[in-house]
Amino acid sequence: MNTITVSATKFRNELFSILDQVALGMFYKIKKDGVVVAEVKPISDKLSWEERKKELLRVSKETKGAWKNVKWESPLRTKWAMSRFGNWDKK
Repeated sequence: MNTITVSATKFRNELFSILDQVALGMFYKIKKDGVVVAEVKPISDKLSWEERKKELLRVSKETKGAWKNVKWESPLRTKWAMSRFGNWDKK
């Protein structure tokens, strides 16, 4: 298991980088100002895109809305990420 400590100013960008690695099957505890704010587990390929989205949104809530103003763009909207996570704009 890896532990990542990030500063508040880089927090959002670091989360997106971590998501790519989580998709590759790693497990992280994310620390902000020395406090664990989220435990991110690998997201199974066997989950539906709805279940994967719920898992990422759960992490978002645990990180106290760090993604609040972030649109689901890069790096999640890459061809590789779309194949892993599905179409986020799907209604």
